Amino acid sequence: MILWKQGVLCRGEFAQYALRKEAAHAGWWPFSYCILRELERDFTPEDEPLLERLYQSLAAGSGIYKITRRSRFTAFDKELALRVGSAISDATPLTVHDMGASSAITSLELYQQLSTALHVEMIASDYYDQLSLVELNNRRWTVAFDSHGEPIQVTGCGTVFSQRPYAWRYLLNRIVQWYVNRRVIPRSRSILASVEEGAVHPVALFHPEAVALAQRDSGFQLLRHDMFQPFSTPSHVVRAMNVVTPLHFSPEQTIQAIRACAASVIPGGWLILGRSVDEEDGRLNGLFWGKV
Repeated sequence: MILWKQGVLCRGEFAQYALRKEAAHAGWWPFSYCILRELERDFTPEDEPLLERLYQSLAAGSGIYKITRRSRFTAFDKELALRVGSAISDATPLTVHDMGASSAITSLELYQQLSTALHVEMIASDYYDQLSLVELNNRRWTVAFDSHGEPIQVTGCGTVFSQRPYAWRYLLNRIVQWYVNRRVIPRSRSILASVEEGAVHPVALFHPEAVALAQRDSGFQLLRHDMFQPFSTPSHVVRAMNVVTPLHFSPEQTIQAIRACAASVIPGGWLILGRSVDEEDGRLNGLFWGKV
């Protein structure tokens, strides 16, 4: 259905109400990805549930979703820090690459854990690293494009539209969606292609805290990288958590990703592949840990 702007398109009390209702399985509210731009500028811990909700609705390729759930790998990070500290103690700096890092919040936590005793340079990478928000008609409409330049959401006149087709019983939605597809999206595509000044706004899909750390600490970098390809500069440690799984990829793709990850490790370095299947309490369920 169409939801007129009542605060749900921005941060505030009504947005929190909508989140509580969704958590109680009492309805669903359309949240605009435009909020990500505001959160990027001014994030507070109280915004974490809203950020989580926005990320989890962003389906990337092969059904992969962004996740911000903190502290999933705390125990593992401590164990890794102990083992790396004794096994690769002569590496200065110790280079670490966290591939398929999603929002990179767990990358930030690993970096902080390792940095307590080691000189670390860390890269957190993900292929789906940003959205592009295109504004047109004096901000009357905003179209969100994914990393491939495909429209995934349109916000305008207090409404939020996805690109999925609406049922005929929502006739007004279908009429507006027809207008959006015929007029708004083609115009926004041309603006995106020309990178019209002031109309195209890239928004990072990395957690705002990770972005802030990367801006102030040169030892922590956020990059876009396709994990099916070896990284140009190998690292002492390469980690890929909750991404190289048959839930997301075919067996052939999984093998290709593992080979690319292994090729991104310095000879004698460590490759770590793991997953926490249920994603409920952060317990690891399946882990490969070995030298390359």
